[in-house]
Amino acid sequence: MSRISLLLTNILQAHGVRTAIVSPGARSSAIVERLVASEIEVNCVIDERSAAFIALGIAEVTQMPVALVCTSGSAVLNYAPAISEAYYRHLPLIVVSADRERMWVDQNEGQTIRQAGVLANIVKESYDLPPLLPGADRDGEWHCDRLINDAFLKAMSRPRGPVHINVQISLRAETESNLSYRRPDMGVITAVTAENELKVSRVRELSRQLASPQKVMVVAGFMPPDKRLNQALAKLAAKPNVIVMAEPLANLHNPMFVHSVDSALHALATQPGGVPVEAQPDVVIALGGSILSAPLKRWLRQLDNCRVISVGRENVVTDCFRSLTMNVETDPGVFMQQLASAMQPHNAPSDYSDLWQHAARRGESLLAAAVARSEWCEMKAMSVITSLIPRNWNIELSNGLTVRYYSLLNKGNFHRCSCNRGVSGIDGCTSTAIGASLAYKAAATILISGDMCALYDISAFASGQMTPRFKMVVIDNGGGGIFHFSKTTRNLNCVGECLISPPGMKLPLEELAKGFGLKYFEADDEKTLRSRWGEFAAESREPALMRIVTDGALDAEKLSEFLN
Repeated sequence: MSRISLLLTNILQAHGVRTAIVSPGARSSAIVERLVASEIEVNCVIDERSAAFIALGIAEVTQMPVALVCTSGSAVLNYAPAISEAYYRHLPLIVVSADRERMWVDQNEGQTIRQAGVLANIVKESYDLPPLLPGADRDGEWHCDRLINDAFLKAMSRPRGPVHINVQISLRAETESNLSYRRPDMGVITAVTAENELKVSRVRELSRQLASPQKVMVVAGFMPPDKRLNQALAKLAAKPNVIVMAEPLANLHNPMFVHSVDSALHALATQPGGVPVEAQPDVVIALGGSILSAPLKRWLRQLDNCRVISVGRENVVTDCFRSLTMNVETDPGVFMQQLASAMQPHNAPSDYSDLWQHAARRGESLLAAAVARSEWCEMKAMSVITSLIPRNWNIELSNGLTVRYYSLLNKGNFHRCSCNRGVSGIDGCTSTAIGASLAYKAAATILISGDMCALYDISAFASGQMTPRFKMVVIDNGGGGIFHFSKTTRNLNCVGECLISPPGMKLPLEELAKGFGLKYFEADDEKTLRSRWGEFAAESREPALMRIVTDGALDAEKLSEFLN
């Protein structure tokens, strides 16, 4: 149990806080775990906007302080309407938001925003608690103790009002937290800036530096489709010393690209001796936004003598892999097209691409075998869905395990794929997909969502904006499947009470579909899913919704069996 969670809970309880309204999230789970073990009454509400208003109602009647606890990212932003109400009604709400360590802000990490002080205009005071150091940290504990006490006293002084305590919490695995810092080139990051194309001489110089025997890995995060970039990367991927890692949200398509990054890395990691040294890149070219693959990020961060070149226009220096040496501030499509042309004369042999292509094929085979021998679960359901979606459909994915399953199981045979990965919150996924379906008129837009995401954005069904081109699949496994899977949360006592859907709650999808004019389908096995898919996918005068029922605990078990 984290020391900051114990400290925070003890002080709140000593000051008379008797009620806490919490919302699910991995980063705040240690705080929630301690609250549940205390004498404070804890209630779980998935939607932070609703949670804050519920806390407001309790404070209104009792005139006592009520704690609000949420995870990092956009979660705390959803508190704003109720907090502004509390501010002008002088009601003491104690907002506690978990946050990443400050060093990871603006570094393409999920659920990470500039969170400290985000409610500054509608609270009496904002506090930012630093992470406590491992072991004895008496100065750190004294600092946090003082700030928490000050926050409570400020909330209860006349006129009363809300305060915001932002708590930096580390969830890094032991292997990652002990990484030594080894940036190449003595820590110097150079910048290359161009309004459009780089100078030819500069690009030729880079091409010589990236030619074989250098092993080059292009890692593409989320970005919109870019035909020029796709063509340029296809040329680069034909070079024997280059491999392109293209998750589906990168919207890149080519048989030479590695689309299922985790399965390819899994194939290498399960070999005797683990991932071979020969698989390590000398240079990583990073494109787009954050990547989904946590195993790839962990692996790249621990490599020695790996140089990273970041390409794109960013507001800050982004060093996700901890080895950035060059920032190329220009359009990725333009730069990669220039680089691909400059690389063509360099034809020295290399087996680097072949090594990764073999790993990708083996990973695909291992995954297919795991799916085939598994009983009905989310991984099998997602495998079927991925194979059945027409290529010209626009694919929208909710956050959590849904986007990770699709990233694992896809083969790059889709037209367009998106997810709210800028902040990686579960709020608004359904509304975003409905908006996308209004704009994408060439074919249907399908949203594949988890039940917790669907429950969070339930008001989207009442938007009045759904067209017949909107299709929605909801994986109903009891909510919060990622909390069953994540090493951070799966063994917590509060996982079933405060991290998944409220016990006994059934998401009323059939009733919602009937009430808001969607055709409704349901499947709880592979045969039923395949037999009903045709009608679900067919053109219709109505939007359509399909509920797919699986078991959350079994889902996590089967995914863990493959990836761990």
